[in-house]
Amino acid sequence: MKRNVMTKTLVAAILMGSLTINATAQRHHHHRHAPVVTTVITTGAPGKAVAAKSMQRERFAMLSNYLDTHKTISVKKYAKLTGLKRSAAEAELDAFAADRSKPIVRVKDSKKKIYTKR
Repeated sequence: MKRNVMTKTLVAAILMGSLTINATAQRHHHHRHAPVVTTVITTGAPGKAVAAKSMQRERFAMLSNYLDTHKTISVKKYAKLTGLKRSAAEAELDAFAADRSKPIVRVKDSKKKIYTKR
């Protein structure tokens, strides 16, 4: 009987000590820190329109280089070459062909659009 009481007392003391430590840890854990504010200042960063124009110039250079070594290019091949979606590649090739300052023309083909240099 005496041993049972001592065991219960010891278990109760261990539990109380453990709960006290846990409560203290939780109180310190939930301490809120002041928020950190970071300001990023950029100057002269190109906008989307400028970046898109430079990318289009790079794609036109790729097209021109391709047509230096190949007679023609299809919309599908241009899409693969540039990584554009097929519809975007077709629109861009049409825009290049419509621009008289660029040496790209559309060749008449019954099934698909083919482009070549003038």
